[in-house]
Amino acid sequence: MSGGSLTVTGPTQIDARFEIGNASTLTANGPTARFIANGETKIIGGSFIAQSGGQISLPNATSYTNTTNAPVFRATGTNSLLDLRNLVSLTALNAAFSCIDIEAFSSGVVDLRSLTQIIDPTVGDTRNRSVRITADGPTSLVNLSSLVELQDRNNDTYDGNWPGYSSITIRAGGIVEVAGSAHLQNTVIQVIGGGSVVGTVTVESQSILQGHDGSINGDVLNRASVRPGTSAGALTITGNFTQTVAGTLAIELGGAGAGIGYDQLRVSGAATLDGTLALSLINGFNPAVGSTFIVMQYGSVVGEFALITGQSLSGGKVLVPAFNATNLTLTVAAALKASAAESPEWRVGSDELTTQELADFVAASQSRLDPRSRFGLVNEVEFVVTDLPNNLLGLAAGHIIWIDQDAAGFGWFVDSTPDADEEFEPRGAATGRMDLLTVLAHELGHLLGFEHDSAPGHLMSETLTPGTRLLPIGIDDDIDNVFAKPDWP
Repeated sequence: MSGGSLTVTGPTQIDARFEIGNASTLTANGPTARFIANGETKIIGGSFIAQSGGQISLPNATSYTNTTNAPVFRATGTNSLLDLRNLVSLTALNAAFSCIDIEAFSSGVVDLRSLTQIIDPTVGDTRNRSVRITADGPTSLVNLSSLVELQDRNNDTYDGNWPGYSSITIRAGGIVEVAGSAHLQNTVIQVIGGGSVVGTVTVESQSILQGHDGSINGDVLNRASVRPGTSAGALTITGNFTQTVAGTLAIELGGAGAGIGYDQLRVSGAATLDGTLALSLINGFNPAVGSTFIVMQYGSVVGEFALITGQSLSGGKVLVPAFNATNLTLTVAAALKASAAESPEWRVGSDELTTQELADFVAASQSRLDPRSRFGLVNEVEFVVTDLPNNLLGLAAGHIIWIDQDAAGFGWFVDSTPDADEEFEPRGAATGRMDLLTVLAHELGHLLGFEHDSAPGHLMSETLTPGTRLLPIGIDDDIDNVFAKPDWP
């Protein structure tokens, strides 16, 4: 048949050679509709629709070449089956704006279990050419359990609405089965609303794996982009997650609650991390200092992200990552930044501060740091030396103070006589360096509940100039007594 339509509503069997050509549609409609072609079968274009319990079986079809703009492979409704189990290759049309739709709706099944590759030809006009695979509804299934490659030749960047991008969309309990190692390039994979992919997925260049209460029942290798939610959601990986240096994990924060207010990636196995963690706020969210977000859960973790973007927030706040044994937690901390007001020649640098050196300095400076009326806050604080991003000197949240290991490249002035300030005279010993005592006092102030202050020279300013020691304004006694005053600073 060529250029027409054939609809069967009862049992139909063809034992002779069967050919379906360009712009033809074969439909099996109704619970008793059974179409089977037992003879030699050739498919050159054409659409197949099994609906309302109808079934189509073409056991001798081994290849499909698209010769029309928009052919459809569809099964809709309980017991509806499109059986092309021996089809090995599917080749798209080499013309612009052509597409192929493979769809299972409302418990329908499309069986393409032997299909190993979906070929988008390298020749012709590649604009807006696509293959769109959809499984929508409980137990709706597209069986691509041998598929190892889906490569879209479209070179345009996906912007969320681009119609010419190939896609796999699984939602509302639908299932798509792929091979043990399916490589998906220039493809958007959306697993949402209880949908699931069964098999191992490699997210190749220009592809996006996007979740929203969906799951991957297998391993995921990310060489492009993984987004656990759409306006906050969760993606579950029942297997291992590996991100290469080329990969990006995008996390949106829009409120409280994992998978509801902010994105979460849930990995039952091991997480091997590299590449980029891209953080962003949505819905006008402005998290408070001390807020925490568990953006990843995993059975174990190896490595860290090479780059984290979006850490700096308004109001001098920063998202601080903690790679714990079973999760990655972001904490909103108040930040003190370096202000490079000195001439470059005074940016002297120094050896990196060690945890022991910091502990020794805190102990030696307790007379100026420990507010007795606050029950010994210094003794309750955990001090952490780390490599903070950009020009950050210190951070504070909860009971933790983070100190940059090299004072944002300026080097620390670790005062051997913290009760005296003569080193801060012009061209004194502290010139060009950041004062560790000031930074610690500033961050302790945050732990006591004080926000940043825009007044010049204020201890709670958002920035600190090299070679400067700041004390609470208008107070001559030591910081120990100042912290005890109710109107500090």
